[in-house]
Amino acid sequence: MSASLTSPLPFALRINCSLNLSAQARADMYSMLADMASTKMPLSQLLRSAIDKFRQRERLRGINPDSTYGRLVASPVIYVFESMLQSGSRGKTLIDGLKDFVPTNEFLVLKAAESGGNAQLAEGFSTAAKAALSSQRLMSIVRSGIAKAFVSLVLVIGIVYYMAGYMAPKLRASVQGLKLPDAAENYFSSVDQIAAWLPFGVVITVGVIALLFWLLANLTGNVRQALNHRAPVFTAYHAFVASSLLNALSSMLATGMRFSSAIGVIKDNANPYVREGIERMFASARRGFSTGMQLSRSGLIPAELTILIEMFAEMNTLDERLPSLAERSLIVAERRIKRLSNMIATVLMAVVVLFIVWTYSALMSLGDIKPT
Repeated sequence: MSASLTSPLPFALRINCSLNLSAQARADMYSMLADMASTKMPLSQLLRSAIDKFRQRERLRGINPDSTYGRLVASPVIYVFESMLQSGSRGKTLIDGLKDFVPTNEFLVLKAAESGGNAQLAEGFSTAAKAALSSQRLMSIVRSGIAKAFVSLVLVIGIVYYMAGYMAPKLRASVQGLKLPDAAENYFSSVDQIAAWLPFGVVITVGVIALLFWLLANLTGNVRQALNHRAPVFTAYHAFVASSLLNALSSMLATGMRFSSAIGVIKDNANPYVREGIERMFASARRGFSTGMQLSRSGLIPAELTILIEMFAEMNTLDERLPSLAERSLIVAERRIKRLSNMIATVLMAVVVLFIVWTYSALMSLGDIKPT
């Protein structure tokens, strides 16, 4: 979902944006806006023309974009463009109208570009499109990681269900009335408890899987809003925020804006987590630290990039290196997602192996049964 939990958007429109304003759709929309901004015509005029054409297309499909059903299924681009025009008519900028529809990182890039004229705005839309595609790239890696963990989880459930619910009862029936060794007795007793709790375990597992897919679907919305107040430094989200920050900073500095002013603009439009990091930057600036040290001490930058940032700042090449540093931060995020996925799969496979070894040990102890 691109709109936040506190978004004033109507419910039907929020559902529409959740389903249809994906990262790829936003990238396509930004590309369209970049083409509009690169012309000599006023952007507001082009937005009105685009809205008319989108509305006409929806009516040909038999959909009234102004109805509740229309807001649920029509192209969300209609409402995004209308929001931009409404924002302009209220004395704000056209870009301000995007705030309820797009993630904060993309919004910041566009806010940075809006003061530099149409050419700079077109460049800002292109940068926002790249940011949206970066989100999609991370999403594909997250999907792969969840799939890997899901397969391992299904394997664990299947093996435990087979052994606890089918194999163990048959074994117990075959040795009924015999005095069992302690290892076998403990095994059968524990398996009985596992079998009793297995239905609850399946329900919990299904709930966890559903939660994982909900997290995936809402990576740019509800979950991001929850993370707005806390993003642990080892998470992929922390590295993704760093990439967004560096991209926004690069766009602002390209317009000739001073570093301190650019950071101030980002703070005014950022979430609480980023604002807290920028406050640390301001504290470092008051203590006389350099630009590179301010960034590296903010807590917003992955440890893998802090040395590079400080070096480039000392060489006065930080401005031109920011885009490449943003890309490296995305790579860090990808590595963290893959590492987490591999760790989950390894833990689940270890559970399977331990259960099999435990079962094998108990079965071997049955050989010590003495006939009566």
